[in-house]
Amino acid sequence: MNFIDIEHEEFFEEKMKELRKLGKTDVYYKSLVYTLSICETTRDHFNEIFNIRKSEVNLDSIQKGWQTSTSLKVTRMAFNLWNHNLMYDSEQDLENEKISTSYAPSEIFCCSYAPYFWEGIKIRYPEYTKEIEISHRERYSKVITHIENVEDKPTGIYIRTSKKDEYETLEQVTRHCKECDIKSTIIYMDIGYSGIDPDRKALQVLKKDIEASKLKEVLYLKLESLFRKPIEFNEFASRCEKNNIDICCLMNKKAKETVDFNENYMDECDKDY
Repeated sequence: MNFIDIEHEEFFEEKMKELRKLGKTDVYYKSLVYTLSICETTRDHFNEIFNIRKSEVNLDSIQKGWQTSTSLKVTRMAFNLWNHNLMYDSEQDLENEKISTSYAPSEIFCCSYAPYFWEGIKIRYPEYTKEIEISHRERYSKVITHIENVEDKPTGIYIRTSKKDEYETLEQVTRHCKECDIKSTIIYMDIGYSGIDPDRKALQVLKKDIEASKLKEVLYLKLESLFRKPIEFNEFASRCEKNNIDICCLMNKKAKETVDFNENYMDECDKDY
C-alpha cells in the first residue's frame, strides 16, 4: 500500500485499529479511511466527516468553512468509495435529489493526490484491479554487459520492448553487432514499459553511464522505443554530445543528423508502443 507521507500512514493505522476493535475491516471502511487520511485537513476533521461507531458519513461536512479546494476532492472521493450513490453536497441536496457535478472524475482527479485516489480504488475494488497489478509486476529491466576489448569503451544499446518479443529483439541486436564487428557492448533492456514512463530502470542506468562517459556510442532500434516526446530526445542527444558519445538508430543514420520531428512522427508517438 502506498502512502503520501508518514502522517498519512500513521493516521490510517490509528483509525484501522479503532475499526478492528469494532469488527469493521471490510474494503468499504478501509478505502474510506485510507482516502480521508491523505490530507491534513481531512485528518484534522475526520470525526466531523465520518462517524466510525455509527458508520455514517456527514454530507454537510462538505459545506464546512475549514474545507479547502483540495480537501473537498479528498472528501468527495472518500464518499464515492463508501457509497457511489452519495453524490450530493449536503443532506438537503440528498433530500431534494440534487446531484453534484463535483463528484465527476474530471473534478476530483485534477490534483496531486490522484495517485493515492487510485490506491483507494484498488483497496475498494481489489477483485477488479488485481489483474492490472499483476501486469505491472511483469515489467522488469536488466543490463547485459559483454566486454571483449577492455581498452575500448563499449557500445551502449538501449532496448524497450514487450515481454513476448524480448528474445527476438535481443537476437536482432546481437546479429547487428556481429555484422558491424561490435565486440564490447552494454545492453540496457526495459521490458513491458511504455515509452512515456519516466521510471524505466535500464534507461536511468544508461543515462548515468552517459554522464560518466562510460560509452563510446549509444544505439537504439527505433526512435519511439527511446522517447515519445521531442524535448526528451533532444535533452538525451545533448547529454550524449556533451560527453562525446555518438547516438545512432539501427534503422537509420546518426540520429542527431536525421531526426525530424514532423507531424507524421508525432502522430506515431501518440500510439502506446
